[in-house]
Amino acid sequence: MSSWIVLSLLSAVFGAIVNLATKQVSNNAKLNEYSVAWLRTVTTLPVLWIVLFAKGMPIVDSRFWLLLFIMIPLEIAGTLCYFKAIKISPLSLITPVTSLNILFIAIGAYFILGEKLTIVHGAALLLFVLGIYVLNFDFGVSKNIFYPFSKLTKEKGVLLILLFCLIVGIIVPFQKMAILYSSSQFFAAVYFSIAAIPFTFLFLTKGKTKLKDMAMSGKAILVMGIFNGLFLFTGTKAVSTGKVTFVAAIISLNILLTIILSGTFLKGKGILKHFIAGIIMVAGAAIIALNP
Repeated sequence: MSSWIVLSLLSAVFGAIVNLATKQVSNNAKLNEYSVAWLRTVTTLPVLWIVLFAKGMPIVDSRFWLLLFIMIPLEIAGTLCYFKAIKISPLSLITPVTSLNILFIAIGAYFILGEKLTIVHGAALLLFVLGIYVLNFDFGVSKNIFYPFSKLTKEKGVLLILLFCLIVGIIVPFQKMAILYSSSQFFAAVYFSIAAIPFTFLFLTKGKTKLKDMAMSGKAILVMGIFNGLFLFTGTKAVSTGKVTFVAAIISLNILLTIILSGTFLKGKGILKHFIAGIIMVAGAAIIALNP
């Protein structure tokens, strides 16, 4: 099995653990979304810098800094679109649409990196999109699977999420280029350190969290940061050797793993939906693994 597939699978596992820890931290009523986002960022950075110093500093091409200059504003814009969409529109409309991330990344990789897909690989990506969509779709709200898209002209939040997906489709291929002009470790440490600046600003202006409130979720915050660092390290390392479209698809398995680890199946709610979505996504992963 190719190393990038193993790294992508590891990243998916780490991502699921991060999701669970983030959920636990978010359950602290004293911490709002700005505080949680900032805490996850600052506790991640030490891991990324430790890995960088352990691996050594690479030779950095000047084009790396130009790409960074382009990506950071896009990163901020994408984050703002996402948070704004969640704030103004129901999650039942927003989350299914985020499944289009993979398709936008595939399109971006084609135009920016020249990554081409075979019919087989295209079918695998469609399976991932379908699986994620089914996982996120709320059949309790509507039985019409096109329900979120029928709200395009009525819900500004859906349009913002589509814009978010478009931005992600541009950022991820640029990340691959930046990694090739430096190293996966250097990119992760520098990029997310700079990205931490706007999160710090949002925390200081809208977080309004006391130290004792953070201490209440200390262990969960630590787990969240450490595993997010491992998630980013393995993910960027996979991107450095594999096609970004396939890497993003396999890492998206963390959504399925999050549901399994959180015990959703044991609660007896939506078992059939999760099972069907899981089979669809695993089938897509199998196709990519067998045809890397």
